Amino acid sequence: MSEPPGWAEAWDEAQASLREGGVPIGAALVRTSDGAVLARGRNRRYQLRGLAYHAEIVCLHDAEPLTLAELRETTLVSTTVPCWMCAGAVLLHGIPRVVAGFASVDGQRLPSHEFLEAHGVEVVDLQRSEVFDVMAEYFTAHPADGLEDLGTATAGIDVEATIALRKNS
Repeated sequence: MSEPPGWAEAWDEAQASLREGGVPIGAALVRTSDGAVLARGRNRRYQLRGLAYHAEIVCLHDAEPLTLAELRETTLVSTTVPCWMCAGAVLLHGIPRVVAGFASVDGQRLPSHEFLEAHGVEVVDLQRSEVFDVMAEYFTAHPADGLEDLGTATAGIDVEATIALRKNS
């Protein structure tokens, strides 16, 4: 499977966050027409002790010089589907397409995936097992950190049970 533009950069950012002790989520913003990476970011929530330092928000901050018209010609690539806050930022800035390492768990779409699509954003779910695996390892080691960010509780998706099942299989 060929990697979409920006995937390597998003994955590198996720790995950098993990090395720093943070949630392993990374993002890259690419110009849709040519795949050029315009910005990148990683989750820094625990490193900087700030609730809003999600990978997608940090990435959009890195894209600050871009105009709204330019943002409307981009794709946001993230190792996971954006959470509610980050999905709102996608809508606010008119980003028409999101490519996510995973946007569903065991066939159930995460709530923000459905939210984005309901608002006209194309969501591409890559179902990258390495992303799920690194997230499972992280949240097993840090059970109090951030599963609520994925919005799974409100959708009745038990990610913790899925992690436990996958670890035992």
